[in-house]
Amino acid sequence: MSVEQAAVPPAPAETDALSDALEAVLAAALIALVGLVALPLLIPVIAVRVAGESIATKAVFWRVWPWQWIINTAGILLVTILLTIEALLLTQWVSTGAAAAFLASDGWMGQVWPMFGPWLVANLCAGVLLLPVAWSIRRRQIADRVRTRRVSDVLRQERIETARKRAADASTAARIGIRLDPATGRITGVHDGAVTVPHRVADREAFGFTTRSTVTSLADRFHDARQVRDWVDPTGRFVLMPNASSAARALIIAESGSGKTVLINGLVLCALSYGWPVFVIDAKGDPADATAMVGLAQAAGRTATVAEPVKWFV
Repeated sequence: MSVEQAAVPPAPAETDALSDALEAVLAAALIALVGLVALPLLIPVIAVRVAGESIATKAVFWRVWPWQWIINTAGILLVTILLTIEALLLTQWVSTGAAAAFLASDGWMGQVWPMFGPWLVANLCAGVLLLPVAWSIRRRQIADRVRTRRVSDVLRQERIETARKRAADASTAARIGIRLDPATGRITGVHDGAVTVPHRVADREAFGFTTRSTVTSLADRFHDARQVRDWVDPTGRFVLMPNASSAARALIIAESGSGKTVLINGLVLCALSYGWPVFVIDAKGDPADATAMVGLAQAAGRTATVAEPVKWFV
């Protein structure tokens, strides 16, 4: 007795064709989605690569405005909204079968640009909105390289540090109403309502502003930044002269040309406004500094003289 084995019918060709069509649709949708997402990043990436580290030698690169975060956030939100709309439209195009019908039609290659071209151009132009974000990220990267001395060119390292100082000076000058020469950093004038020294804050005299780093890392945000209570007002904005002369002890450390003498002159003016006698001993002995300090004291209505240098060695 023999049993004939039942023949298994072959899979219909329609199933293979459907699978191939589905794979083609999904592949096309994935390529389109990746392209739409990558295009907004193209302009920022190219701009950062072309500029390199040389852009950091310009002071304007380090200027950070109070509304900078608003521009960055708005750019990210607008690009995100655009990509979300495109993703929804692409999903609808695939789910309704329009994508399969499009790929199955004759000459669909010639219809790709009329259908997707405007969206591709819009995404490419949307990259301009991400340029402020790209510069913010680039500032942090270069600031970290400068801080850790990882800039390959020593001269470029110095130029970058000079540009950062110029930017910090410009930001502080804008806060107190002073005009600076962008090339040299010298004071060229003052605006109406400029903050001068001594500046009255409650019952104290202020001789300086507190500054904060415009480019900080996550670790810097958790750094212990407690301030000396006797020297800073409750808002943390002004540097004040202590009420008691016995508490007026300070050590000022900064590089050459950073404004130590100007800061000390302001401190002296605050002390004079309190009615304290002030003696200044300048080991460097720059006559111009002595003349300037005498002029400041006389302008404040106080008498001042310059003592002759003592000859300790014959």
